[in-house]
Formats: sequence, C-alpha cells, structure tokens
Amino acid sequence: PGRILDLPLSRLNSLRRAAFKDINALSKGEKHVIVNTHATFRWRHGLFSAFDLDQIEQFNADIYICLVDNIEVVHHRLHRDFDIDATLKDCMVWREEEILATELMSKAIPGSQFYILSRGRHEMTTRTLFRLICRPQNIYNGSTNIAKPSGQATTGQCKGKTKAGTRCRHMTRIANGYCYQHQPE
Repeated sequence: PGRILDLPLSRLNSLRRAAFKDINALSKGEKHVIVNTHATFRWRHGLFSAFDLDQIEQFNADIYICLVDNIEVVHHRLHRDFDIDATLKDCMVWREEEILATELMSKAIPGSQFYILSRGRHEMTTRTLFRLICRPQNIYNGSTNIAKPSGQATTGQCKGKTKAGTRCRHMTRIANGYCYQHQPE
C-alpha cells in the first residue's frame, strides 16, 4: 500500500489544493455538502496544514466538526495497524492539534459553528452526528439542550471526576469545562 504522506511536501500541497478545488467546483450550487478531512497532518515533514484558507473561505461551510476517539483506542489501533512509534502523549498532542486547527478553520468563516464530537459510548456516533447537522435544536442530554456549550473556550483542567473520585487531569478547551470523557450526561 502507498503512503501518500511520504510524498514531498510541495507535491502534497499541490494534490490537496487540486482536490479541494474540485470539491469547491462540484459543490457549487448544492444545498448540502459534507466534506470529511483532517485539519492537520503530522508525518516525516512535521506538522502541516490539511487546508488552505482561501479555499476554506470559498467553500464557506456552516459547521465544522472535529470527531475524536478515546486516546487509548487510537494508540492501540495505530500500533496494531501500522509500524509507528507513537506514545499516548503523542496521540494526545495530535488530537489537540486537530481540534485547534478545526476550530481555527471555523473561526475564519463568520457565522460558522464549531463542535467536538466524541465517538459514541452511550449512543451511536452516526445518530449524534445526524442530529448535530440536521436537527441541532433537538440535541438533548437529559432535559438540557447541549447542542453547543456556551461560554468562552479557554484551556483548563477538566471539572469531571474519575471513577476513583479524584478530579480528572485532562486539559480541555471545550467551553463547558469538561473533557470529551466527562461531558455531562
């Protein structure tokens, strides 16, 4: 199998621009379009962007969603499926880079919304994603509408408690102050 990220960075940039140029052309006039992409890549070239701002502005998305998974699951999957030397800390850093870059894409588009969606433990991720995109006013968790936590998103220690009863040590940028594992039920 080929490894596209092994190509020279200049070639990767050209391919990415060409792909997004096609996306912009094919989606022109369409009412609904979903694009699944990373916001960043980290490989032998280091950290690099998976988008160009001018093309993101032209696309003009309404919503940006960063889909995240449990770090331990990602770490296990990477070591099972690839010959890679990644620590749990590496995986956490990669996830934070992806979240930050996706949020920056959203901030570049006035009026767009940014969400972090954790792969489901209590309900199917596809169902949550559908409701987030198609029926954001109907996303409930208990009796509280949590379509988007309100408040200023700043980095801080999660307010959640571990199974042992101690305060969670994860750092989070989610506006309600809870990390992806401790979002209120």
